[in-house]
Parts: sequence; structure tokens; C-alpha cells
Amino acid sequence: MRNIGDELCSPRHYFRFVASERPVTVMGGGVFQDLGEKALSRLGLAPTQVVLWGVGRSNKRAASRLIPINDLPYPAWGLRDRDGVTDEAHFLPCVSCLHPMLDQSIAGDGTLLFVNADPRVTRPHDTRALQRLAKAKGWQFLQNSCSDEDMAAALQSNRRVITNSFHGAYWSLLSGHEVQVVGYSSKFESLLSTLGANAHQMLRYQKPRKYALRRWLARLSQAGSLVHQIQRCATADQWIRLDDAKAVRERFRRINLRFAEKLTSAQLFKRVELIQPVDC
Repeated sequence: MRNIGDELCSPRHYFRFVASERPVTVMGGGVFQDLGEKALSRLGLAPTQVVLWGVGRSNKRAASRLIPINDLPYPAWGLRDRDGVTDEAHFLPCVSCLHPMLDQSIAGDGTLLFVNADPRVTRPHDTRALQRLAKAKGWQFLQNSCSDEDMAAALQSNRRVITNSFHGAYWSLLSGHEVQVVGYSSKFESLLSTLGANAHQMLRYQKPRKYALRRWLARLSQAGSLVHQIQRCATADQWIRLDDAKAVRERFRRINLRFAEKLTSAQLFKRVELIQPVDC
């Protein structure tokens, strides 16, 4: 199943890499609690051959916090969670901030319910309930298995977004929308604090556990379930909106452009070229 967030967080969509004599692999975007150590080991890659570009971490325990990192064995690296690094130099926002859909003007006044399609995050039973809720409320319903074109059109047509998708929240806030975030791990709180928003405004739910069907069925009727929290969004007036989304978006873009320049100056690549101009 396609995940538009995982797809668009790869630097290959925004930069052209001209290799040097030294073979280097760019590992971009996504969540890796071990910062990709297992994945790299399976590929037979040593840390000296790898660049980390905007990789994130995620703790699912309630009130969990990231342990800040100050040193990694990579020739160049940056993490997308500002609270996950000890210094600004290694903060690298998700590169999808460069996507041109974030520069669109908001033309409509609707509400988008943007839901993670992964059944490990949103159970099929919840998806059906949320589709019914969206229809009753007159909201647009969309999942993160959608196309780039559908995502861009939905952001343009709706002023408000309710989501349990990390990238759904990221793109919506960076493009000036009013957002309610229903999250299940530290990555959502990290995102809000990174953007200068109030992380306490996030509604939390527990991500369904594999092989825990009875506990999950019991939780369906309890306050704090995904459906219950999104129902709360329907009546709550606690929308999160950045005071100056364009300024934040441009700052995040400049950070990514400086990181690209760093890869060239460190001779990890001959050139790293931006594919298309963006406002920054």
C-alpha cells in the first residue's frame, strides 16, 4: 500500500545527486527508532557510506520523550525532530517541505479528514466509522494512500484538516491550514514543538496492537479511541495554526538547501542540485 508521506519524504524528489568517486547512499525521511541501523545492516552498508537526511524517531509510550542525540557515525546527518538533537546544526526538517503543493493558496473553506490508511494505525473498522462521520459532517475524507494530485487538491479545497497522519499534519501546518492532530506517539508531539505549536493541543490515542484483538475491541467503546478523539475534533474549537506558515516553510527549505550544499563541500557528491526552484 502506498504511503504518500513515506514517498514524498525522499530527497530524490527534490534534488539531483551527481555521484563522486566515493559511493554514498542517502537514507531520507521516514521513522527509524534505531536510525536505520538494522536496515543498513541488511543492505551491507557501513555508516561511513551513508547520509541520514531528515530521519525521524517515534516512541509510542504515553508521555514518552526522545533522548537527544549529539553524535552519530555518519559523514553527514540530520534528524527531523528538533527535540531529538542536542544542537541546531543537526536539525533537518523533513525534505517534503520543498513540495510545491505547500505554496498553493487555500481556495475553499471545507474540512478535510485525512486518515492514515495503514491498518496498523487505523483499523478497518475505524476507517469505516470515520468515513460515515465525514459524510455526516460534510467533510472530505481522504487517506494517505492517495495520489499526489489528490493530496494537493484536498489541501487547496479545505481550510481545516483533522488528521492522524504525521505528514498530513506537517504539510497542513506548513501550508497555513487550521489543524487538529490526533496522534499515537512522540513523533506528533515532536512535530508540533518543532513547528513552534503547542504540543499539548494534540489529542492522543493508542495505536492498535497486533494480536491484541480483545483489548482493541474493548477500547472501541472507551474514551481515547481514534474514533472518539476525532468525534471530539468535530465539536472542539482548538485548531492549531502557525502564525506565519510561509516564514516557517521558507526557513525549513533553507535548512535543507544548506544540507545539500554541505554534501557537496564535504565531497560526498560532486553536485547536489535542486530540481525546481522554490520560495525560500
